[in-house]
Order: sequence, then structure tokens, then C-alpha cells
Amino acid sequence: MEITGKVVDQQTGGALANVTIWEITPDGQSAEVIGYSDKSGSYDVNVYNAGSNVNFVLDGYTGTNIAASQALLSDQVLLQKEVGNSPKLSLSGVPSWLWLFLAAIGVYYIGNGKQKRK
Repeated sequence: MEITGKVVDQQTGGALANVTIWEITPDGQSAEVIGYSDKSGSYDVNVYNAGSNVNFVLDGYTGTNIAASQALLSDQVLLQKEVGNSPKLSLSGVPSWLWLFLAAIGVYYIGNGKQKRK
């Protein structure tokens, strides 16, 4: 199913470029990047499973997770800037997509480690 729309800053209404758009499977066990917003904040992505969730992520903003069926009906996604002085776990500003990639590799190697070696 094709989903189109625009990602904007909730407070200013300004377009947000380079927002990473993820499809998260209904069971929450798998996530895949399906696209990015362009410089005008617009996106046009294909969701492969109608039961999936669509997650919009941009550093410095609180991510938004929307059911694919709801994202299909909406033409605008609002992201709110992160504020506050609460401590955050981060290692030298490594992007969140990299952490997800590294976690997937770790799960893969742990799973393969359980197989019998000949």
C-alpha cells in the first residue's frame, strides 16, 4: 500500500527533511527502512503489510509510530522537538538507525551461535 504525506515540526509547522521512515511488522519483531522525507518534508513510501506500523524518526525529535491504516488516511505527520534536561544514553552522537542495525547483527550472531558446529 502506498502512503504519501508531509512531515512537519509540531510547533512551527515547518517541513522536516531526511526523516527516516520505518515499517515495523505487526509482531514487532522486524523493522525495515522504507524511505525518507525529501527537503520539502514530503514522503511517498510503500508499506508491504497492511497490519504494520509506520515509524517516523529524526534526531532531535520524538519519534512517532502510526498504524499503517491510519497513516494511509493522514496527509501530515507531526514531530515534536525533544526538550528537557533528562539524561540520554548515547555514544558520541551515533544515529539511531545505526543502533538498530547493530542490534540486528547481534541478534543474528546470537541466533547462529546456538546452532551446532561440526
